[in-house]
Amino acid sequence: MSTSGDDGAPDGLITLWRDAGSASTGPAAPAVDAGGGVRLGAGRRYTVTGHFAGAATGPARYLRQASFDGPRTPRWTTAFDRAGTERIWPAVRDLPGIVATLAGRADDGATVMYLLAETVEALDAATGRVLSTSLLPGEDPALLTGPDRVEVHRLMHAVLPTDIPGAQHAVLPTAGPA
Repeated sequence: MSTSGDDGAPDGLITLWRDAGSASTGPAAPAVDAGGGVRLGAGRRYTVTGHFAGAATGPARYLRQASFDGPRTPRWTTAFDRAGTERIWPAVRDLPGIVATLAGRADDGATVMYLLAETVEALDAATGRVLSTSLLPGEDPALLTGPDRVEVHRLMHAVLPTDIPGAQHAVLPTAGPA
């Protein structure tokens, strides 16, 4: 997937690999100038921990990225995964315009969550739904911290394979959010 800023210039690239071996040969080298004012950063590798298809078939034109910096404890990652699959995804999966979600985790527990949508309005509707959910029995609010950053990007191109669970991906930012 490639993203762009308000000016239409590329500002990010998300690449998926089938396994860690393939990802280790991918572009996680030092930053390089790609031409046209685009600079690819070093990126970070995450293992895909969740992928759900939404009600919309796309194409996805917008991406909301929620980043939870590491290190994170195993208790936090378990709580995050449960909240995502049992409370948050059920609240947004049937919303018109939601194409998919994709979650990834780094070795230190840092987590990234992508929500792909056809419109910005669909992203906003999803946020409203998430904020209106009640905690599940046994959820510890102390473990459910908010993201360290939330960014919205305009997608220039997005192709998500249908068989990506367990794939590896690297996020290669080139500029700030849209």
